Amino acid sequence: FHTNFPGGVEDGEAKLRTTIYTAKHAVVGKRPFSEFVSVDPSERKIREIEKEMMAAVARDAEGQFGMEVVDFGIKKLLLPQSVTTAIFESMKSAEEKKARQYTSEGDARANLILSEARATEERIMHMAVGHA
Repeated sequence: FHTNFPGGVEDGEAKLRTTIYTAKHAVVGKRPFSEFVSVDPSERKIREIEKEMMAAVARDAEGQFGMEVVDFGIKKLLLPQSVTTAIFESMKSAEEKKARQYTSEGDARANLILSEARATEERIMHMAVGHA
């Protein structure tokens, strides 16, 4: 350890952190966003991504530093604010489109009910006038 990290534990942590950062970008960069976040559970591949990242980190840590990586995981996903804003705007737009569709369908159904009620009213009034 002291041969590989003359600066001590801090030096070792810094080099390992760089190895993790490099592996993270290599793995994450080739994955579609839906493998991280999706309403369809079959699209999410977090465990596979963690295993791929761990394999890369473990290989480099063993080869470069003589360290054995025994566990590795993703604690949280952070996105740039611009990406987060774009995602929420897209979600908002999709929900607004659904709302407009439901409103339109409701209006059409209301118009049909009113038309049927008016037609029924006219038949009843016609029958009432004819029998009076």
